[in-house]
Amino acid sequence: MSQPPIKLSTLPQQDRSSHSAFALNVPAVARWLEQLPRANTGATTRALFNAVVELNRVQMPAARRLQLLDRLIPVWQDVRDRLQRQHLGKGGLLAAQPRQVARLLESMTTSITSGYTLVALHSRTETVRDRLESRSQIARAVSGALASQRYNLLLASLFYQTPRAGFWKSVHDLYLLAQDQGVELERIELEGRTFTVWDLYLSCLLFAAAGLNQLHQRDLDGLYRRMPGWACHVDLAPGVPERCLLAVNPAEDAGPVYRDKCVSTSMRWLGLDVRELVKALENELELPTLPAERTLLLHLTETWGQAQSRSFMRIDSRETLLVSIGLDATHRHVAGDEDFDGLTPSGEIASLAQDTGNPFVDGRTERQQRSRDIWDSVYDPGAVSAEAVTQIDVHVRDHQMTKTAPEPLPPHYRVETINASPRGYCLRWPKDADAPLHSGEVIGVRREKGGDQWMVGVIRWVRMAAGKPEVGIELLSASALPYLARVAGQNARQRVLMLPAMKAIGQPAMLLTPRVQWADRQKVMLLRHDEQVLVVLTKQVDSRSGFNQFEFRQVEHVREASAMVSADEPSFEGLWERL
Repeated sequence: MSQPPIKLSTLPQQDRSSHSAFALNVPAVARWLEQLPRANTGATTRALFNAVVELNRVQMPAARRLQLLDRLIPVWQDVRDRLQRQHLGKGGLLAAQPRQVARLLESMTTSITSGYTLVALHSRTETVRDRLESRSQIARAVSGALASQRYNLLLASLFYQTPRAGFWKSVHDLYLLAQDQGVELERIELEGRTFTVWDLYLSCLLFAAAGLNQLHQRDLDGLYRRMPGWACHVDLAPGVPERCLLAVNPAEDAGPVYRDKCVSTSMRWLGLDVRELVKALENELELPTLPAERTLLLHLTETWGQAQSRSFMRIDSRETLLVSIGLDATHRHVAGDEDFDGLTPSGEIASLAQDTGNPFVDGRTERQQRSRDIWDSVYDPGAVSAEAVTQIDVHVRDHQMTKTAPEPLPPHYRVETINASPRGYCLRWPKDADAPLHSGEVIGVRREKGGDQWMVGVIRWVRMAAGKPEVGIELLSASALPYLARVAGQNARQRVLMLPAMKAIGQPAMLLTPRVQWADRQKVMLLRHDEQVLVVLTKQVDSRSGFNQFEFRQVEHVREASAMVSADEPSFEGLWERL
């Protein structure tokens, strides 16, 4: 068999004969773990980090190293998941503490990868009586190393970054080592699930090729967990035949690319045939799914179903734009900072004051009209007097009508363009403006010079370049009308944006609504000043992490509408304590 492709020079040297924290046996490690201050996340993380780094430098047989790692890793995974929930994927991309926590997690995970890699290489070179035992150790070690590298890939994607140099070479080399030993299909239990080296390697390739910079951060973790189960639907073919949409070269420090972007189709390249996977995802779309899940599946079928290309030529551009992020913030800017009462017709405000939809009052009437059942015996209806219920109802109405101080206008950001096309911009985000940049969010855009009108678009992708975010936005409309909207039968009003029809391309008027509680065939009352329009949402044409987009049909126009704007008009120390 060929020599292992992994170079020992990339791994730590084993220049120690003992460990400073525990003896080199499983009972000693178990006792040490029991003494860790689990309630103190920072202290526990530091102890585990130092223990694994030092363990990689200690000389010992591969089998013993594997036993000690297997004992340490479950505790580390618990701490890792806790840190991820508390610190990652919630705020802006440039916040200092989340980035520092991510670097810590990456360093620890890389050390674990090194430990498992040492087990795999030493198992191959050590003289072992039982050849099957050696092969099993290699399979377990390569699986553990690939699982760790897979997590590093998730960490990079949470900040829309590419993995560090050497990442892909390590992933390819680990897979080739398992293939060399014939253990790539041996099933190994990890984190309560059963995987093969093939599953983990393919899941790394698929995850990297899933258009991650076009996904919201909250979608990435769910995608990460589902990936290994999809590997059985993918085939690797030498030479990149035409049936393969994606290609990868295991000899290079690079991930998969679309077939038309690989420099050669020699036998060193491998093609990823994802046709069966795309078909399985399309079948899944035929089943009832949650809106967020459906959006993700649609994105994956588009990304893996055909090579993505630009629709318009981009031209270098240096222009300053004012940008708002999110549907609510963009609505406020488009509306000129009018609050809810300013946009709500006076008659609508009065109807809210006269509403008798108090559940306490309505509940009394319903209960009096039906016979008692077993659930009525849980409490005594007479314990709550009519006078008390009336006081509650009056208090609720008074609270609804209380005039609160207007909220400050959401911030907008001064952003420079990199290039532009007829349908959007590429923006270079300023390093000192930490904003909640997420793919799929509504974005408002106005030119700093000579631009009085806010355009409406969506963030299509985010990536980090030289430590600064770059943002790709697609313009949806050159103008918008701000409305308040409430679903028929409900009192809650929410901000929505109406995008005027674009007659030149045959596109009807659209509504941008919040992400939840909006669906086809709902009746919706649109409110704006002295205008009330009853519409039906007829077709959902887009659904992203930050909004839904609907076509609609007008049912009744209660008051005269304002003139709509035509879209065709131009116009690490110190970190432990903080954890």
